[in-house]
Amino acid sequence: MLPEEKHANLILKKYSESPPVDVFELIQKYSELIITSIPIENVDGVSLDIKVPGKQPRVILNADISHGRQRFTLAHELGHIIIPWHVGDIIADRISNGEISYQNPWDHQIMEGEANRFAAE
Repeated sequence: MLPEEKHANLILKKYSESPPVDVFELIQKYSELIITSIPIENVDGVSLDIKVPGKQPRVILNADISHGRQRFTLAHELGHIIIPWHVGDIIADRISNGEISYQNPWDHQIMEGEANRFAAE
């Protein structure tokens, strides 16, 4: 089992959760949740101020995506918050045709994969 999957299982155990998890309630234990339209194509959610001293993380969820996609996106964003080495501001997206670029796309791709595995677990 990968570290991010272990972290997901620890959260489930901590709150005595089993699928289907109410991720809307769970993420609010760790962050301020803001649900609004995000006017940037292919952006489902954004995590801000992850592990920034003195700041509560904020998760912005795109109100314009399906409920199922919102659930996965919240679980994904929770992964960014819980996984110890994910810090700062992270955009969760579905990159297509290079529409969104990052300074270090390799690190971003690795973190996105870890958050996806956390969410799936």
